[in-house]
Amino acid sequence: VLPKLFSISLPQDLADELAKCKNNDDAKIVGTEWAIQQSKDLVAHNVPSLHIYTYGVSDNTRKIIKAVF
Repeated sequence: VLPKLFSISLPQDLADELAKCKNNDDAKIVGTEWAIQQSKDLVAHNVPSLHIYTYGVSDNTRKIIKAVF
């Protein structure tokens, strides 16, 4: 959905993992884990702030924030 909605490309590793997903719940898990690792890397490299788009759904965002901070 995101590549079509925002005209973006995904890293090949992420695209490969998403292609293995059998349903949306699997894709949410993959996406959340990816976001956690990416956020941890950004924090480790002293990025001063993170902006996470929630689209009004906060469950995954809470998981990311809890895992990173």
